[in-house]
Amino acid sequence: MSAVYNYAPGPAMLPPAVLEEVRRDLAEPLPVSVLETGHRTDWFDEIAARSQANLRRLLDVPDDYAVLFLPGGARAQYAAVPLNLGAEDADYFNTGHWSVCAMDEAARYTRVHAAAEIADHDGLLTLPPPAQWSNSRRPAYRHYVGNETLTGFAFAADRHLDDGLLVADLTSNFLTAPVDVSRHRVIYAGAQKNAGIAGLAIVIVARETFGAARAETPSLYNYELQDKMDSRFNTPPVFSWYVCDRVLEWTRREGGVREMQRRAAQRAAALYDCIDASALYANPVAPQSRSATNVFFRLRPPQLESRFLREAGDQGLLGLRGHRATGGIRASLYNGMPPQGAAVLAEFMRDFEKRA
Repeated sequence: MSAVYNYAPGPAMLPPAVLEEVRRDLAEPLPVSVLETGHRTDWFDEIAARSQANLRRLLDVPDDYAVLFLPGGARAQYAAVPLNLGAEDADYFNTGHWSVCAMDEAARYTRVHAAAEIADHDGLLTLPPPAQWSNSRRPAYRHYVGNETLTGFAFAADRHLDDGLLVADLTSNFLTAPVDVSRHRVIYAGAQKNAGIAGLAIVIVARETFGAARAETPSLYNYELQDKMDSRFNTPPVFSWYVCDRVLEWTRREGGVREMQRRAAQRAAALYDCIDASALYANPVAPQSRSATNVFFRLRPPQLESRFLREAGDQGLLGLRGHRATGGIRASLYNGMPPQGAAVLAEFMRDFEKRA
């Protein structure tokens, strides 16, 4: 086994260069370990300032948007969004599992309206065309998940809607392609896929929304308060934020989001080309909606999947088992995955098919 590649959906593979930095910093305390350093120190002040500046640069975030680093991961934002936006009504695009989770949580605080729902048409997952969307007349916001990790269904609502009401969960495609922040009220993402490790959520929010938060909004998740407190209303997940800073710095050095987009397309094409040329593998997503970061496929017959996973693991190809709700095989190709990681997996897939 010459190399190990981690295709897990998250916590995900970190860039090898970032892992080396973390190892170095843990081995050389400054003056104490990064696991012990406080969030009010000069050292952490530098991390907070640099991570925010890098993120603003990478995504071209306008000055009138706050950039927050909050605890709790993306799931906490399912409630924080309707609470902070004071929503009475909201549109949600249902493109899969995480959309449903967001809708179910939001329904505790607002009236949720399904603007469009994913469906199986002739064996392929698709959304109806925009002309058939059922958009409310006056929603507080319109929520979508940019990339559903379970099936690899990608959706960019901002290509079709330009009303400034969008709220996006970009957890699994964050920093993998440019996004027009100005079309959104809120963008949020868990860090553990493309921006670091678990425990941290990045939230980009229009400051014009401040003042709308409902009275019961927890202080810890009040966007306006956290903006005033530099995301440090309480002790944040310091180590997670530190790793995020290292990943953002690496992303900037490597060429930014445009370069990450090029690499993502290259990695995804290596697998989709293999799947499309195969009689053994099948992807259930309409080609125009295929994810560049989560490539899902099934084997025909499915009884071969356990053997596929076992032999892949023997070759150092790890984390390929699909979600418990879907089964199948899933290769997550986030920014930390080297290009050869997709090429090695595609080579294994072709070899396995010959032997199956």
